[in-house]
Amino acid sequence: MGNEARGIQLLAEINGKLDYVLKSVGDGKQLGGVVGVDGEVETAPPDVDVFKMTTRLQTLVDPQELLEAIMDTMIYVSKAERGFLMLIEEGRKLRFKVGRAIDQQGLQTDNAKTSRSIIKQVITTGQPVLINDTKKQGVTSTSISGLQLRTELCVPMRFGTREAQAEGAAGPQVGGVIYLDSRMTRHELTQRELELVMVLADQATITIENSRLIERSEDSRVSVQQDQGQILKLKENITRLLEVGRAISSTLVLDDLFVLIVDKVLEVTRAERGYIMLLDDDNKPVFKIGRAAAPSGMKPLEETSFFFSRTITGRALNEGRSICLTDAMGSDSQDASVSIMQMELQSVMCVPLMEKGQTLGLIYVDSKASNKEFEQSDLELFEALSGQAAIALKNAMLYEAAKEKERIESELAIASGIQQDILPKEVPVVDGLDLFGYMKPAKEVSGDYYDFMPDVNRPGEAVTVCIGDVSGKGVPAGLVMVMARCFLKSLVDYYGPSKPRDMLVHLNSILVDEVKPGMFMTMLLIGWDKATGDLLYSSAGHEHIIFYRAATKEVEARQSGGAALGISQSSEKMIEENVLDLAVGDTAVLYTDGVTEAMDENEVEWEMENFLASVKKHGHLPAKEIVDGVLAEIAEHRGKAAQSDDITMVVVKRI
Repeated sequence: MGNEARGIQLLAEINGKLDYVLKSVGDGKQLGGVVGVDGEVETAPPDVDVFKMTTRLQTLVDPQELLEAIMDTMIYVSKAERGFLMLIEEGRKLRFKVGRAIDQQGLQTDNAKTSRSIIKQVITTGQPVLINDTKKQGVTSTSISGLQLRTELCVPMRFGTREAQAEGAAGPQVGGVIYLDSRMTRHELTQRELELVMVLADQATITIENSRLIERSEDSRVSVQQDQGQILKLKENITRLLEVGRAISSTLVLDDLFVLIVDKVLEVTRAERGYIMLLDDDNKPVFKIGRAAAPSGMKPLEETSFFFSRTITGRALNEGRSICLTDAMGSDSQDASVSIMQMELQSVMCVPLMEKGQTLGLIYVDSKASNKEFEQSDLELFEALSGQAAIALKNAMLYEAAKEKERIESELAIASGIQQDILPKEVPVVDGLDLFGYMKPAKEVSGDYYDFMPDVNRPGEAVTVCIGDVSGKGVPAGLVMVMARCFLKSLVDYYGPSKPRDMLVHLNSILVDEVKPGMFMTMLLIGWDKATGDLLYSSAGHEHIIFYRAATKEVEARQSGGAALGISQSSEKMIEENVLDLAVGDTAVLYTDGVTEAMDENEVEWEMENFLASVKKHGHLPAKEIVDGVLAEIAEHRGKAAQSDDITMVVVKRI
């Protein structure tokens, strides 16, 4: 049954009971009246006070005030000396609610006990009990005789009439009692008072039920208002999150994103300060940005001036959970650290920045103002905002990494192009020699180097052949290689092909000062002068020279000797100059370690033995075909394995 229908039924019941009360107090025949001298029942005049009192019951809403008014009405109508009202509440306990001339404490004393048996009888049977003359009716209860009671009246309070009808129950249930009594010297309670009290008791239960209904309705209304408030707050928070999401997704520039995130966090949480930390490659937090709310707007805070609770940030990162401290200065705060006390922080929130299970860093906010304490709802909103921020930061970091990779690839492509440009564009034609060179870098930029540098004055008759290998790979090695090549070109023009050792000694003295510690370069120079017929070589710690002898069709590997360039000035003592003894048809193969160390899919190297066998197999061929044959066998050995090192080969064949 709805509240409106129940209210109409309630008014009907109240109206019926009120009619009965008015009729009862105005018609002595129905309630006994007053017996006159002629034996006739005299009609009592309507009791205006009873009418006012019963009418007032309908206007009361406060539960305790209503019970007080019910008790006053009962005492007035019955003219009893004492009385009290008890209700059955939670756990089926009968509890004292209100009394007249007796209170709850008085009920516990021995000389003020009432007849518990009467109350129990009324509750059990649901029927009223009237003892209008205890002596005549032979009642010998200790309590009655001890109090010298002459008359007692106890009526049930029957609740649940409307509820019973709505639920199909058998009938109302006893939910309390009204008890009244008088001493021998006072008014005797009669059947008339019993009937009147019964009617008023029924009316009282209706008014109590009405009060309870109103109270439940009020609770429901408050609950609805609270729910509505929560819904409105939820909608407001969702709106905020959407606004923040739109704001932080408007840029992929990390520095701009840091500012946007912290400013939005301070705006939403109403905190005074905030900052972002990101984890570096060693998982150590690195301060990125700090901001503070000010009347003129947000202002930046440098790391040196941003003191914060490292205890809280450490816990948030180590435990991977959000931390919220309110009343951080309070004596009951177990999480307050020394730094919090020193900074007089009132509230602190710290949330890890998590993206797909990965901790990127954290966001931290705090406040000194007592009127800006964070609540659970603030933390929940902060966590949701941090989730958005983590995604935005991850995207920006990926974008920045992609841009950096694109930039590096672009720069490497430029560097690779430059390096390829400085390699020989074509193999020079030199009387008496068949030359060919090849280089394939493992990365965009190589540390290997080879060159053919003809004599500027006799380009077809004299030449300097060079092969070199810088320690390491990539751009640093490539830079050293380019630098060495530039110096070497000048040295070749100065010394000519007949002094390979002098060129290496001079180049070493330059590189020792120019190359950073830990880097070095091996090199081998061969000088040919047709006029003298000399074929000289000098080595600075480079790989073996592989010889193919045309007469015997055999191969041999000879150590080239010397010490690497760029390590020490004293290296020149180990650099020698020797004759490269090549007969017509003989071949010298120069290489870098990428040839012998080429690896297959199982990381097994090709090694010197296979290299020698390949040179022996192809050594009778022209210079280019020798290189092609060796490279084909290297490729066959590698299979699908990626190239692990730069591969460079130079073939010098005497013709």
